[in-house]
Amino acid sequence: MKTTTPKFTSMCKRLWLALAAISLISFAFNGTAQANPSIIYQGTLSFKGKIVNQCPELYRGDTARFSISLPIGDGIPRPRSKVTLWSGEITTVTSSGVSIVALGTLVGDASQATLYITDLIVGESCYFSGLNLSVKMTGRLAPSAASN
Repeated sequence: MKTTTPKFTSMCKRLWLALAAISLISFAFNGTAQANPSIIYQGTLSFKGKIVNQCPELYRGDTARFSISLPIGDGIPRPRSKVTLWSGEITTVTSSGVSIVALGTLVGDASQATLYITDLIVGESCYFSGLNLSVKMTGRLAPSAASN
């Protein structure tokens, strides 16, 4: 009869613990608490220059905070691999309460991205087209529904 060595038994215990940890992590991402995990990208645009000069609704130093939530879907973009994450229209409000509608493209990875804005509607009287504005965005995993 063959007996197991303490080294082999220790290795089996570590393997079992590793498999249990993987199962728990898998449940956390696939269970009901994380049914639709997503990454939230946030960044702030500070208005200055010609946009403020041409739009009476804006004040120098006004800011607009942008927030884009994207489902992870098939996976998280690898760090330092710049890919187009999103394109479309986003609505927000400036620090002084003026509505903003921006048309742009979000390019980046899971932790950081840049929102490139090409068109901007400020309030009810200002429209800018052909812009080349960029907003640095920071990405973070959205909190699960269970923690709300």
